[in-house]
Amino acid sequence: MYLRTSHALVMCPDNGQTIAFNFLKQTSFVCSEPILSVLHHLNDWRPITSLKEVLPELSDDDLQESVEALVEVGGLVVQGSQEDAEEQRKVDTWEWGIPSALLHYGEQNRTYLPQAEAE
Repeated sequence: MYLRTSHALVMCPDNGQTIAFNFLKQTSFVCSEPILSVLHHLNDWRPITSLKEVLPELSDDDLQESVEALVEVGGLVVQGSQEDAEEQRKVDTWEWGIPSALLHYGEQNRTYLPQAEAE
């Protein structure tokens, strides 16, 4: 299995932590130092086995579980998956840059409070 960091992932600092947001999946998660190392390591397609270089202390089962969790929250993309195809179609061909893609896709399917409830 080959993986890479999602191209729809943006990060920002928040109270001493790093928060990642996938604007296509509308998901967010806190990045620990090991997660940041994984995301940096997988900046291009690499086999899952290459993560042993980054996280040698994890067993194969723990590594697989961690990868599955990062795929679920939108941090990682599996080559050939539906998410891979969606990113190729929506992000990799986007001509106006990540900030405008973040605004465009981040505002889709949002729920808002009716004005009466907001007051």
